[in-house]
Amino acid sequence: MNDLNKEALTYAFNLLSISDRSEKILHEKISKRFDQASADKILEYLSENNFINDKRYAKNLIENYLSVRSYGRNRIRLELMKKKIPQEIISQELENVSGEEDGCREATENWLRKKNISGEMEYAAKNKLLAYLIRRGFDYDTAKSSVEQALKDLK
Repeated sequence: MNDLNKEALTYAFNLLSISDRSEKILHEKISKRFDQASADKILEYLSENNFINDKRYAKNLIENYLSVRSYGRNRIRLELMKKKIPQEIISQELENVSGEEDGCREATENWLRKKNISGEMEYAAKNKLLAYLIRRGFDYDTAKSSVEQALKDLK
């Protein structure tokens, strides 16, 4: 701790107090203001003392993306890659994800409610809903079965 740049450590803590970040993004931000050696030492210190943990960060993001935003696996993978989380951690954490069908069903219901669709759906509306679900990160089969189930429920 004595050989750490106090100013760089304070900067790192300030960044982490605003929001959790991946090690790589935090390293990039610290490196922009301080030398590479200081950034490396600060990251090592933060990692050893569990102030940053990419696995924990990925798990929290996945939980948020599933419950709050109703994203599918593909979209979650993309969002985690944008946050510069290592691919091994992304794959490992996404293996533990279950209930994608429930999230797809919820996204379908939200879309139908938003569009005020309560009766028969036209072909164009079905395709728009399917495209919406795929953009949300659900695979084609899951999205299609959710749309078919929604059509049955509407009748």
